[in-house]
Amino acid sequence: MTKIILFCLNILNISLLTVNVTQAEQKYNNFISPSSKSYFIQHDSKEIFQVKVLTSPEELAKGFSGVKSEQVSAHQGLFFKFKQPEKRFFWMPDTYFNLMIIYLNEQLKVVDIVRDAPHHVGYSEKDSPIYRAPPIIAMHVLEIKSSSPTAQKIKKGSQFRWIKAPPNDFPQK
Repeated sequence: MTKIILFCLNILNISLLTVNVTQAEQKYNNFISPSSKSYFIQHDSKEIFQVKVLTSPEELAKGFSGVKSEQVSAHQGLFFKFKQPEKRFFWMPDTYFNLMIIYLNEQLKVVDIVRDAPHHVGYSEKDSPIYRAPPIIAMHVLEIKSSSPTAQKIKKGSQFRWIKAPPNDFPQK
């Protein structure tokens, strides 16, 4: 009888956990949708980020615009994939949280960082200007929340690497 009661309580706990996960998924419209393919990149401090890889001109232009802070966890970010190194220009229209902009070379080594790039809700510059990061030469760019606990561990010269298979045509380093 005790085993049956414990079994029933276990099933009840699993059911409640499933309900809680479903409610959380409905409450937060995570910016990395389950249907899109996400990748995982690891910093040399062993911290891992789930990233959405942006490649199309529309995705690259939009970035985090319109994404609310509660939609992004501390270990999620955007990876801006480009075909060649050149000056990268970033600005912060319609953003809802401060960002860390991490500039990477071909081997995913950090060549420069903009820390705590200020958010700017909306596109109007009537009350205050939209932040524009200085142009920096890089192959790729990673954006994460400035409030991420890992943000302070990332330094110029830090190394990232892909976990499992990298996105198509990325060298595995």
